[in-house]
Amino acid sequence: MSFIRETLRKNALVVLVNGGGAVLLFVSTAMLTRTLGAAEFGRLAFALTVGYLVATIGTLGLPMGAHKMVGVYTARHQWPRVVQFTIASLAVSTILPVLVGLPVYLLLPLLKSDPESLAFPLWASLLIALTLGPVRFLTDLTRALQYPVVSSIL
Repeated sequence: MSFIRETLRKNALVVLVNGGGAVLLFVSTAMLTRTLGAAEFGRLAFALTVGYLVATIGTLGLPMGAHKMVGVYTARHQWPRVVQFTIASLAVSTILPVLVGLPVYLLLPLLKSDPESLAFPLWASLLIALTLGPVRFLTDLTRALQYPVVSSIL
């Protein structure tokens, strides 16, 4: 019985942070939908979609690899390897989404649309890809290092 209570006590903050994030996402999406017109919200949705796709492809599975690699290294107390893996993975998950997205960013202006209407989606999707890769990696890294509250905040 004490194991269940302790597990609930330790994970209550994680549940609250995740629930708060979901509510914040729901409210902000509803507000953006009502505030922006159909064309502007369409551009925003396009930028989010391209950014998420490019960041997902560009990280090469490093966030999921953090669970296994960091878990093995910490179990063996090989802390220099954890640091090396973290630095290399952060560099790759920051640079590679931009390189993967470069053909997408170069081909998008060829669409039958005026360049000014694509300026915001291109820059927004580039910034989303730049930030999402490292954030996904850091989220899984902190979870592997047994910091679930930090990973849920990220």
